[in-house]
Amino acid sequence: MRFAGILLVLSLAMPAQAQFEWPAEFEDCTGPGAEFCFDGTPALIDSGCGASFEVYAGRIAWPILRNVGPVTIAVQARYAFSEQAILPLYVEVADRRSDSNLGCRTTRAGQVVLATSGAEQCGGTWQSFGPIDLARYGILLGEPYQVQCVFFRSTPDRTTIRSVGFACIRVTSHATSVVSAPWGIVKSLYRE
Repeated sequence: MRFAGILLVLSLAMPAQAQFEWPAEFEDCTGPGAEFCFDGTPALIDSGCGASFEVYAGRIAWPILRNVGPVTIAVQARYAFSEQAILPLYVEVADRRSDSNLGCRTTRAGQVVLATSGAEQCGGTWQSFGPIDLARYGILLGEPYQVQCVFFRSTPDRTTIRSVGFACIRVTSHATSVVSAPWGIVKSLYRE
């Protein structure tokens, strides 16, 4: 009898999750076919060694993901030592559950999960952080969220102050087997 109840809970929980078919992970790089939206106009920093590194003013953001468990976020970044002032690139996660417009948005305030300074070497360097429990950032299992990067860039007369150049990002999911279900259904399993 309990087995049938567990199957009932799973069948009732699945339709709620199935209505949102957002991916749980992705990989994206600058250039043609990039999936992110952005503020401002990108500036090309370097295009050697098989990667194009760009810097933006403001945020770039990717389409919505679904939290299915902890994630690891990796970013490929590069700086040029000849620059006088280089700032880190900040990677954030932002909750999207209260949005009525679920398109790509750069206006969401996020929480920083990774700051990278890249490397001067050709091709930059990958830096990763994780697995990250997104619930720690207010994004519960099954809920929508987005990953975004925050850039700073100014161009005074002789010195350009900017974030490091960005080439690629990878979000890898470590899915959990926990399934959410309404408490009333779970409670009914244990009534005698």
